[in-house]
Amino acid sequence: RSTLVEWTLIPKDDGGTTLVMKESGFERPEDRADNAGGWKKELQDLVEHLGKKGS
Repeated sequence: RSTLVEWTLIPKDDGGTTLVMKESGFERPEDRADNAGGWKKELQDLVEHLGKKGS
């Protein structure tokens, strides 16, 4: 099984960036639901990493 993950970076007027992440290609709705928690953790880790000096 494979899915497609798309990342879109959108510049904001304040100099920041909005990250939009979309994953598609799930065979069953429950597969998508089971996967959602993992991305939440990964995105939290990304925010933490980007907030560090020198990143």
